[in-house]
Amino acid sequence: MSKTDFPRRENFCEFILIRSVGNDSYLGNIWSDEAKFTKNGLFKRHNSHYWSNTNPHVFRERNFQESWQFNVYCAIRTDRVVALEFYQENSNSKL
Repeated sequence: MSKTDFPRRENFCEFILIRSVGNDSYLGNIWSDEAKFTKNGLFKRHNSHYWSNTNPHVFRERNFQESWQFNVYCAIRTDRVVALEFYQENSNSKL
């Protein structure tokens, strides 16, 4: 966890509290997300797009020896975890 995690989590909690005022069913919504964990840390695909294989200024350093990764999918509701899945293959529409 980084130094910026606590303020972001606190902001999220305040956001949820504000949104749920006067809307009792808001917290009953199902929330879901997925993340990929690798030997090098958490990988967020949403933040690492590039559109050309020929761009000399864009590269991603990789270490192919002893690499591992896994994905986690979680869906929660107000009072329970609806789904929690761990898998090694990349996520796609078939999962």
